[in-house]
Amino acid sequence: MKYLKITAIVFAVGLLLQIYAHINLMVSYKYEVDDMEINIKTEENISAQEKSKRLERMEQRKAEIIRQQKQTKILFWIFLIGLVIVLYFIFYKNKI
Repeated sequence: MKYLKITAIVFAVGLLLQIYAHINLMVSYKYEVDDMEINIKTEENISAQEKSKRLERMEQRKAEIIRQQKQTKILFWIFLIGLVIVLYFIFYKNKI
C-alpha cells in the first residue's frame, strides 16, 4: 500500500510537470515562432538573404517545438493512465 501511494504521487507530479511543459511550449511557440515570423517579414532593414536565413532558423525552431509538444502529450497520457491505474488499485485494495 505504501508503494502504491508513492507511485501515485510520482505519477501526479509527472502529470503536473507535463501540463507545465505544455503551457511553456505554447508560450515559446507564440514568442519564438509567431511573433518572430511577423518581425522578420515586416522588417525592412535586412536583406532578402538574411530574411530567408532567419525564416529557415525559425522553421527549425517551429519543428522542434512541435516535436516537443507531441512528446509532452504522449507523456501526459502515460502519466494520466498510470495515475488512474494506481488510484484504482489503492481504492480497490481498501475495499477488500
